[in-house]
Amino acid sequence: MPVEGKDLIVDTYYPDFKNLDARKTFKEYKEDVLNTNNIFISTLSMDFPSNVSLKKRKAIDEEWITKFPELNHIKQLNLRHRVNQDYFESVCKMKNLESVTIWTSNIINISSISKLNKLKS
Repeated sequence: MPVEGKDLIVDTYYPDFKNLDARKTFKEYKEDVLNTNNIFISTLSMDFPSNVSLKKRKAIDEEWITKFPELNHIKQLNLRHRVNQDYFESVCKMKNLESVTIWTSNIINISSISKLNKLKS
């Protein structure tokens, strides 16, 4: 590995993301998502209190699916969510996304990832 200064190693695996805000975590879509370019969406069933119904969680997923294409300011997206094909297709409409992390999915076709022209990782 290349060395940078004394006892510092250059990170050659993860690319540099310039002007990246501190990550903000969301379950439901809130207007606060417009105040950052780095979001973590945590919507696995274990992330909700037990009284949140499956119907409510599905409604939250549907809202994210409709909102992703509008979030042109987002550079980094981390999804702690079982991403299905529709969710993935919607993420692939985010014009300025540079990094996406998907914890788990049942995506069958990833060809839409080619629409993410600014994707680095």
